[in-house]
Amino acid sequence: TPPKPILASDINSTFVDLAKSNALRARVEKDIQFECNDFLGSSAPDTEGLLVSNLPYGERLKKEDLIEFYKQIGNTLKRGYRGWKAALLIANDAPGKFVGLKPSQKIPILNGSIPCKLWVFKLY
Repeated sequence: TPPKPILASDINSTFVDLAKSNALRARVEKDIQFECNDFLGSSAPDTEGLLVSNLPYGERLKKEDLIEFYKQIGNTLKRGYRGWKAALLIANDAPGKFVGLKPSQKIPILNGSIPCKLWVFKLY
């Protein structure tokens, strides 16, 4: 059992169901709470924690909508997640700089065949 709850969410219930199915196959479903909700405008469920997100890169959102979406992600993190760390998986060609936060780490990584970076932030 993890020391803190693991929460998994997406705005689209199809992806929440897919995550539940994957957790079941991995036999970790009992350790995760699944929710269908909108991250934008949310706030942290605890005073500290780690938020991990695989941000969209143009498949579920149009490229022209990504800049505004990334700005909204940064604003939500700044307002609602003070005291937390955030790790955002961002495709190399996505507009990550528009999150508006300075990462403490930038780790190159592949998400399948997609070149990405994992940006880690300490949220004050």
